[in-house]
Order: sequence, then C-alpha cells, then structure tokens
Amino acid sequence: MFRFPAVNGSQGSEYLARPEIAAGEVTLRDLVANARFLTIGPRLPPRIKEIVNETFGPVEVHSIERDNIRGISSQATSFSIIIALFDDIARAKRAFREHKWLLDNKLCYAIMTEANPRGRAALMRFAFDDVFDSRAKPTDIIIRMKAHVSRQMIYNSAVKNDESFQLFCDENIEGRVYSSQMEILKQLYNNMGKVVRYRDLASYDYHSSDFRFKSLKVRIHKIRKRLKNHEIRCERGSGYVLVKLDS
Repeated sequence: MFRFPAVNGSQGSEYLARPEIAAGEVTLRDLVANARFLTIGPRLPPRIKEIVNETFGPVEVHSIERDNIRGISSQATSFSIIIALFDDIARAKRAFREHKWLLDNKLCYAIMTEANPRGRAALMRFAFDDVFDSRAKPTDIIIRMKAHVSRQMIYNSAVKNDESFQLFCDENIEGRVYSSQMEILKQLYNNMGKVVRYRDLASYDYHSSDFRFKSLKVRIHKIRKRLKNHEIRCERGSGYVLVKLDS
C-alpha cells in the first residue's frame, strides 16, 4: 500500500491499496476494480465502446457531462486508475483542466477514436500515462497497463522503504512523479552533487530497452517542473547533476 502526494490541499489517494494486490501480480480484474471509466460528453463513441468491451468486458462508464467531474473527484479515494474515453482531444483537456490535481494522483489512460500522434503527445504532456487509439489491440492495452501498474508499485515501494529519499520527496516534490521519472530522480539523489552519465540514467525504450536520449531529456524536464529547493543541471556532453539551490 502506498500513497501519492497530496495536491491542492486534497488528501493523498491510496493507490491499489489492497494488500493482496500489492503482494502479487496485477490481474485484469484488479485493473477493472480499481479503475473509473469516464467519457467526455453524454454519448460514448461506438468504436470506443467496442474497444472497452473487448478489452475489459462489461464495465460502468461515467459521463462527465451527466455525472459532473466534481462528483467524480469527490469519490477519489474509491479508485486509483482513470481511463478516459473520447473522440475530441481539445474537449477532453478542457474538461479535465480545472481538476488536473485529480489526474496527478492517479494512473491515467486515454482511449480515443482517431490515430493522432500529435494529439497523443499533447495528452501525454498534459497528464496521461499512456494513450491508445482504435488500432490498439486489447492484449497490448492490458499488457502496457499492467506494466505501468507493476512499475509504479515497485518504485513507490522503493521510496517508502528508503526513509531518506522519501523525506527528500516529501519536502522537495510538488505533485506526482511518475515511475519512469522516479527512477531517474532516485539515481540523481543517490549521487547528489555528482554528475551522472546520460547512459547511467534510466531512460530506455519501453519495448526494446534501447537507450533513448530524447526520452531522457523529456523526463528530466518533467522532474524539473515538480522540483523545488533543488535543481537538475546539465553538464553538456557528460550528464546531469542534482544540486541544492544556492550551492
């Protein structure tokens, strides 16, 4: 069991808090039980409905327009994963923007009708852990979600078991740091004041495990946005170093 940091005065939300889940492998049943399916607007696009049924089976889908996102956010402790279903990216971002703290405290996925690489990148920058379109196979969706959940559990457990690093995060991180970013931050923290080489930092392609420098730069940028009292400096041609401000 672990918690994400509290944001905007809200209480931290328990993430997959059941002991039997934390101790074993994440199953499809666990994903569905801990997820809230949200559609933007009163009508679920037919193609997305097909994907949801094929991937997760029959599930309850909440309409943000009908149920109001405020009502969803008031139930935040009852679910740990958000799966947003929509066909209009701009409309979806508008709907969630006011309550972005809710997304910051959850694992968040989006399933949309169109294949839009630029839109997918915008949603990933906005708040989502992964974005799927109508071409995605149900098995691929489940595999990637399970991998995210398992990694998040491992890294949050690592933070919980390292009191020094946990204290550092509590005092110097605003909002949620994702698992892939957490691994990078922990490596920098363990080498405080020392340059860590690019290839020694954890930024690898999800499928091939090949090193990705561009991905590393993006993750460093996201950590910097959450970091206070410290900064991550780039030693050009060498790597990155975590230092306390005014040092």
